[in-house]
Amino acid sequence: MSISNNLQLYEFIRTLSQDLRASGKEQAASALEDALSISTVPGEILGEIRLQLRKLRSSTPKVEQSARQTVDDALNYLDSVLGRQ
Repeated sequence: MSISNNLQLYEFIRTLSQDLRASGKEQAASALEDALSISTVPGEILGEIRLQLRKLRSSTPKVEQSARQTVDDALNYLDSVLGRQ
């Protein structure tokens, strides 16, 4: 799945959150869900999603391979929208 807009990103985050919760990673799932509702300003939401995805990548190195590629795609999309930091 290639992410090219915010709607696709939000859909991926919801699906990833459900998958994390199903595999017992409650804290990571909650952090992603919280990122979606942290603000009404899209830039703040996108920034928080990027932060939580980066934390997920660094703290959970064994993210499912199929999800790993999409996490990378999501981070690439966020970097293109927000600029690299």
